[in-house]
Amino acid sequence: LYDAVNHFRYRILQLNRDTVSQVHILSPDGSISGTLFKPLCLAHAYAHDPVTGCENTVNSVQFLLGDVPLAGYVAISLESIGTLNEAVGGVTVTIDKDLTAADPSFTKGATVKLDAKTAEAYVRARMYVGEDNNLDRMQRQVQYMRTWLETAKEKSQQDAQFAMRLLTRLEPVLTTDMTEKRLSGLASSAASYTNEGFLTIDGEYRWVDRYNLYYADDESLMETVLALFYETQ
Repeated sequence: LYDAVNHFRYRILQLNRDTVSQVHILSPDGSISGTLFKPLCLAHAYAHDPVTGCENTVNSVQFLLGDVPLAGYVAISLESIGTLNEAVGGVTVTIDKDLTAADPSFTKGATVKLDAKTAEAYVRARMYVGEDNNLDRMQRQVQYMRTWLETAKEKSQQDAQFAMRLLTRLEPVLTTDMTEKRLSGLASSAASYTNEGFLTIDGEYRWVDRYNLYYADDESLMETVLALFYETQ
């Protein structure tokens, strides 16, 4: 997004991994062998390598968003959470519920500066901390990412090479369809963009065939698509 004086802005859409969408099942040669309505997270699992997994996920997300084309994708492994955390010198969070099952330091009300190990525990903890759906974890992930982005922006403003060094560190575990030039350009200019916050799509959980599935609300879905792709001012 950009305004009349070319101040570039961006929003982040956080998708619930349990959201039901059209998901293709891929054969080893990459052809579609079946199509189901399943949680988005299975789009990657129904593929056979990182690239086809990303492409399959893109197809499912595009279907969910009314076939709005996505301009590109970037995926990194879960093991990279520690790398991201260390790059900004750690992220400080306030624990809003008892999460000691994930880490002893995660007592309710505590302020914790996360290291590589505890950062992954904080953003991934769910079932073994007594949560039967993904909503509380999503809130923790937003809390973490908001602080991470603010800190990364400060570091980028102080050090013009910060983003490029981080991108180089992530390269071995990164999957993307973007050219190196485009990806490095985005990384280098991101610090000058204004973050206008996170969007989520409202919906409801339903138990279907022993699974807790999230169904997006049509009105919220439409409002989100309009805000992301059609609002220019």
